[in-house]
Amino acid sequence: PDIIGDYRQLRQVFLNLIINARQAIDGSGTITVRARRSSLRGEAAVAVEIEDTGGGISSEVMRNIFNPFF
Repeated sequence: PDIIGDYRQLRQVFLNLIINARQAIDGSGTITVRARRSSLRGEAAVAVEIEDTGGGISSEVMRNIFNPFF
């Protein structure tokens, strides 16, 4: 399906996620990016997953992860 959204914002989101994953693997792990067709409220959608083999997120960071500019 077509992806509807602001190209610059979507690009920035994916760039941030990949940069974070790269920092998490500390140069010796892997980053996997997957995209698949999905649905959201009955509409066609795209689901994107970015996975790394890094050490994970500390509980302190996890508490703030969705705070803007954290």
